[in-house]
Amino acid sequence: PKAKLPVPDPISEARAELVVRETFKAEYETDDPSSRQALAEKLWRTGIETTDNPAARYVLLREAQHIAADAGDATTAIKAVNDLAHSFAVSALELQTSALEIARERARTREQHSAVANVCFPLIDDAVASDRFDLVERLAPVVLSSALNAMELSVALRDEYRLKEIRGFRKEFDAAQKHAGTLRQMPGNPEANLAVGRYFCFVLGDWEKGLVMLSL
Repeated sequence: PKAKLPVPDPISEARAELVVRETFKAEYETDDPSSRQALAEKLWRTGIETTDNPAARYVLLREAQHIAADAGDATTAIKAVNDLAHSFAVSALELQTSALEIARERARTREQHSAVANVCFPLIDDAVASDRFDLVERLAPVVLSSALNAMELSVALRDEYRLKEIRGFRKEFDAAQKHAGTLRQMPGNPEANLAVGRYFCFVLGDWEKGLVMLSL
């Protein structure tokens, strides 16, 4: 895969931000929510079209993320984060979680709340797959409150069920972490293989690797 670019240094980032804010000066001066949402979309599109100036691309996508989230537009915020993470060495899950927390607070319409809730679900799965249970705990209340504000009770119930399931995964993860050091010292230890094997099978779905460990 193509190597990602480093985050621009502070001076380059500040210079690029000055240019971006001057270029879109009129749009930046409005406080109207729909206009701010349109600005976020414009910044995102300009960002993905900017291929010859890494600092400008970074600032455009970063600003699109922040402004979209502040306008309650989860869809555009996540698109901006995804493109930012595609090009630069940043943590997509961290940025996505922060953006959705803000979008949840700023959402005004039922459609916006619904978008926040539905965008959250695949991110929760990504967080579990990355062993980021701390982010799961942050995303779960975002889904629940957004679903309730959107009056989508089935989504809220699904979130409650999923969170209970994930908390079970967290126990398996903690057990696996506890025994990982043991396996490095004693690869054949039955108790450690059981704990780590269960995690591979029941959380990561890697049955081929997990069953080998469970058979020891």
